[in-house]
Amino acid sequence: MTGTPVENGLSELWSIMDYVQPEMLGSLKEFKEEFIKPLTEGTVEPTSIEEKLISRFQLCYKRRTKAIELVRQLPKKEGEKFKVPLGKKQKRLYEDILN
Repeated sequence: MTGTPVENGLSELWSIMDYVQPEMLGSLKEFKEEFIKPLTEGTVEPTSIEEKLISRFQLCYKRRTKAIELVRQLPKKEGEKFKVPLGKKQKRLYEDILN
């Protein structure tokens, strides 16, 4: 699973987990009360919610990252930056938006 469900909303994370492992995070109502509501009300720090979710997942799932698992197997990441000028039409549209 990627980070996308969390970026979209925690209820999507609940939906995926409820399909994969029903009741692991409780009902949607319970999940909203325990995780979503405190975040939206600002009564807890986001990191505490994250830690709570991680502790639940660690019971059954292992988080694996390329940086940790494949550190000696992947070539060093390289990149180059190129400046690409706007085309005539793009430049005109961009200037229209700015004005």
